[in-house]
Amino acid sequence: MINSEDTQDLKKGLNWTIALGIILVLMGLGAIVSPFVAAVFVTIILGWMFVVGGILRGIDAVRSRYERSFVWRLLISILYVVLGMLILTNLFSGVLSLTLLIGIFIFIQGVFEVILAFQIRPSGNWIWVLLSGLINVILGILIWSKWPVGAAWILGVLVGISLLTTGISVIMFAIAAQHVIREATLDS
Repeated sequence: MINSEDTQDLKKGLNWTIALGIILVLMGLGAIVSPFVAAVFVTIILGWMFVVGGILRGIDAVRSRYERSFVWRLLISILYVVLGMLILTNLFSGVLSLTLLIGIFIFIQGVFEVILAFQIRPSGNWIWVLLSGLINVILGILIWSKWPVGAAWILGVLVGISLLTTGISVIMFAIAAQHVIREATLDS
């Protein structure tokens, strides 16, 4: 039996889940509307993530300079910074590489969503998770098939579609969970 305090906590959590779904939907629509800008933006973010990650790893390496792993930690941090700078100074090459990697990621995400859908199958709206997974598998294959010719626009459009379908499935699953909680509360 669910008490009212647990019910309120669950409802708050599901409200945050719905908000996340809405954000994913909006991000997906933005990427679809402006795919090239989205592709460049994602590439720039990735480049800066490598630079910042490399700096942080470098700080960690310096902190552990008396350990045997110091040289390797320092080399890895330099590799991160160099990779980030290469991405930032060669955006088109970065977009090409990132398109291929994201295609692989979207495909794997889709496979995992299909598996998840069958694991949660008895629960409400599981079909949305399955649909999102199947769409992501297809999108991953489409990215691979259009690479590198369509990399400049396909990255933004297909990532946008992926974000959009994932956002919708997150929202629908949270709504189904809210319905289950409401039913359980009424039954008790």
